[in-house]
Formats: sequence, C-alpha cells, structure tokens
Amino acid sequence: MNKRQLHKFFDEVNTRVFGGVLPKTKLTISFKPSDVFGQCFMHSKLGQNMSKQKIVINYNSMMRYDVFNIDEIKRTLIHEMVHLWIGVLAKRNFSRTMNLISEHDVKTFNSIGKIAFDLGLIKHGDLLA
Repeated sequence: MNKRQLHKFFDEVNTRVFGGVLPKTKLTISFKPSDVFGQCFMHSKLGQNMSKQKIVINYNSMMRYDVFNIDEIKRTLIHEMVHLWIGVLAKRNFSRTMNLISEHDVKTFNSIGKIAFDLGLIKHGDLLA
C-alpha cells in the first residue's frame, strides 16, 4: 500500500466509520526499526482544535514479525485512527486522555472494529488485538 492508497483508505474510514470527524492528518510510511506497527502523534492545546497530527505506519516492524500484508496495514491504520479520534473527542493528547477512558469507551472502540469489519474495510473484526 503506497502513501496515496493510505490516504484514500484513511478518507474512506473517516467518512464511513468516524463520521468524517477526524481532521486532515499527515500519513507517513516508515521503514525504521521499531517494535510497533503504527504510531499516532497529536500536537494540540487543551480546548483548541487539533493541529499537526501525524500517523506513522511502520512497514519494517510488520516485515520483522512476518505480518506485512494489506490487512495488517489497514488494521494498524484504523487502530491509530482510534487514537486520533480519542484526541479529537477529548481535545487533548492521547496519553492524557487515557485517564478518562471508561469501560463504555472500550466497548465503543471494539464496536469501531466491528463496524469496519462489517463494512468490509478489514478482514478481522477484532480491532484492538
């Protein structure tokens, strides 16, 4: 999946799963050694609009763990979009927002995975695994 395809998929998921609430986000493909498949970076001030957000998808990590395929790339992007969604809803950085998450929210995140699966956007409905 190239950068253009990532952006197209991001836009589709944003529209169909997140109702278009996610802001324009820089998407980057990385080949640097890492233990994570993806990362979401948000720079915002409490109470202000999100700005300078970026999602990095690390192809090297996926290859290292022998799971480099289109489905894993899509699952990883959706997973990172959930982090961005939390930031948008809470208008604060994800790490600060984690303290606000309740059991209801965890069920919501799993529902997002199911919605993406039902829409045929991913092959596995378990988003957070």
